[in-house]
Amino acid sequence: MNKQSIIPGILGGVACIAIVLQMVRAGQDRQKLQATFETVVALKDELRKTRAEVGELRSNVRESKALVQATQASVRAMPPMPPPLPVEPEVPEIVEVDPKELIDAQQQMISELGERLAYLEAGMKQWLVFQQKMMLEGEIEASPELVAAMKQQVLNPNASEADRLQALRILRRNDERSPEVVASMIQMASTTESPRVRADIFRQMEGVEDPAFGQTLLQFAANDPNAMVREEAVESMEAFVSDPRYLEALTLIAEQDASDEVRVEAYEVLGRYARKLERQGQTGR
Repeated sequence: MNKQSIIPGILGGVACIAIVLQMVRAGQDRQKLQATFETVVALKDELRKTRAEVGELRSNVRESKALVQATQASVRAMPPMPPPLPVEPEVPEIVEVDPKELIDAQQQMISELGERLAYLEAGMKQWLVFQQKMMLEGEIEASPELVAAMKQQVLNPNASEADRLQALRILRRNDERSPEVVASMIQMASTTESPRVRADIFRQMEGVEDPAFGQTLLQFAANDPNAMVREEAVESMEAFVSDPRYLEALTLIAEQDASDEVRVEAYEVLGRYARKLERQGQTGR
């Protein structure tokens, strides 16, 4: 088996990484990027087949060695051969195969397949690293395994605030903010000393309609000393604006908050809600 004839066909799985990188640089849409990632199935199949070939060849080598040993033992146990007949009958020529040569050939095939397997495993490793990076950056949909890991990270009180917020961003992109995640983020917002962390929590939790989260927003929108935190809390209150308590709180903030940015954000939330009611009235809903 010629190594030069193997490698071009082997590296097809590895080369798809370069294709994906080119697509990302060219600004292709997410659907095409997702479709390209599906080619990893072919790479996994090639790995599986190559591992099976290596295993089969190794088994053949073991059988060949056992056959050679058995044949040698059988030859040693045979009685001496009688003297040849004066005239030997004509028989077809038999081409003998050296068992050692057969084993050596099989060992060479195993060696070449081992190289092939190494290339494929290296390609798979690079692929998985790149795939993980794209998932973390939101370029492709996160796998169920990554989502589960991110949930554990959000819920882990011993993880750093930065790691928990990174996990929360991934859960938001994949619409996986469960009640347990909400409760964990409420606790974190209530205990952190960093205004940036509180603001980012409210930003990443926007759209969540959990009543406990709504109460947290009311508290921070009215009382947090940092205007950035109040602004993010006000923006996330839009999910609750149909409730009279939130409508009243937003109106008060729009009129009285010390920060121009916070007041403007409250006015915008109230304005969007008013336009929504107007559209519903026009359509009879």
